[in-house]
Amino acid sequence: DLPAFEEEDDVRGLPLPIAGVALDERSLPGEQFRLLGTRLRAFGRDKRLRRIGVVSAALGEGKTTVSLGLARALALDRQRRVLLLELDLRRPAVDKALGLQPPEVGLRQYLEGASDVPKLRRHGASGFFVLSAGPGVMDSPEILSSPRMNRLFEAADRVFDFVIVDCPPLLPVADAV
Repeated sequence: DLPAFEEEDDVRGLPLPIAGVALDERSLPGEQFRLLGTRLRAFGRDKRLRRIGVVSAALGEGKTTVSLGLARALALDRQRRVLLLELDLRRPAVDKALGLQPPEVGLRQYLEGASDVPKLRRHGASGFFVLSAGPGVMDSPEILSSPRMNRLFEAADRVFDFVIVDCPPLLPVADAV
């Protein structure tokens, strides 16, 4: 039983300065993300490339900024649907980077069973959808490898051309494993 997504259109906020530069396709970093997006689309023609995980070794190395820039670059092609999925449930940063209030229901609530419908928000200025962590604190990193997580990925693969996954950092916690 795959979940059905509920989509909310055009959420907007004032992004943090570094995120704003990554989201601006006219900036030098934005142009580099466009180049990366073009290469990934070309690579995806030969191999079915659906999910792209963005990781870092430690906190503060810029994985969320890279995730945002890459999601924006891939969403520039309006015929492609792109989801930014925030898996860093201990230190979520996507909403803050985009200048958004955390949603009432996020990925954490879906994985813990408090909601059966993952609620996506479309970032109006950038054209990609966001499923951020949501409120609260993660009690158990094991929920990241739950059957609900697997079903969410399967559903996302059917609905989106690309799923950009903002992963937890690799070194400080077991979540990334």
